Amino acid sequence: MLHKKFAYFLYSKQRINNLVSKTNKLEMKRLSLQTQ
Repeated sequence: MLHKKFAYFLYSKQRINNLVSKTNKLEMKRLSLQTQ
């Protein structure tokens, strides 16, 4: 049971990291477009 919880925790953490990096990339694109 504990192992399952831990695996789920790692999985959700990975998903959050992916979302964060995606939004960061979009934000960088948006900023670079604004400055030009």
